Amino acid sequence: RKELGELIMKNSEFVKKLLTVFDYKTCYASGTFGQSATPAFIDQKAKQYPEWYTPKRVSMLKALPDDTKLFDCIGVIKGVMWGFPNITYKSNGVSDINAQAAWNMATEKSDDFSNVQVGELLWLPGHVGVYIGEGKGIECTPSWKNKVQITAVSNIGAIKGLNSRKWKGHGKLPFIDYEEQCLAPELSNNK
Repeated sequence: RKELGELIMKNSEFVKKLLTVFDYKTCYASGTFGQSATPAFIDQKAKQYPEWYTPKRVSMLKALPDDTKLFDCIGVIKGVMWGFPNITYKSNGVSDINAQAAWNMATEKSDDFSNVQVGELLWLPGHVGVYIGEGKGIECTPSWKNKVQITAVSNIGAIKGLNSRKWKGHGKLPFIDYEEQCLAPELSNNK
C-alpha cells in the first residue's frame, strides 16, 4: 500500500466526486483523464497514440466544443483522484495506471456481485468502471453514448432506461477507504 500513498478519500466521497464529471460535456478519447478537447490537445494525443486516433476519430473530436472534457475508462478514476477539474498529474499518490493495472492492484476481488460496495472498481478485460450504488456503475466508454455515463450493472439486474454492462469482477481500490455502511449518493437516471 505504501507505494500507492495513503487512503485518499472515503468511498462515498469518491462517488460524489465521480458524479461531478456530469457537470461537464464529456467524450471518450483514449489516453485522457479530463483534459479539454482543444484541437492542439487532440493533435498531441494523435501523435502519442496514432493507432487509436484515426483521421475519422480526430475529425469527430475536433468538432466537439473546446470545453468538452475527454476521458477514457481509467481516466475518469485517475482524473477524479488527481483533483478533477483542477487536475494535478500523478497527485495524491495515485500513479498513471491503465485499466489492467488498476484491476491488478485491487483487493478483495470477487465475481459475486451480491456483496459489491459503493466505490468499488468494476472490471472486465480491457475496461473498468466504478460501482455507484443502486445497481449502477459509472463508466466512460465509446459504447452507447461515447462519453461518461451511468449504466446498469447487469450482474445485479437490468434498470429501465439504462444500458447494461455485465462485468467479470469487482474489487476495492487501495487508495479508497471503504466505510462499512455507505449509502449511494442521490443518483439520476438522466446521466
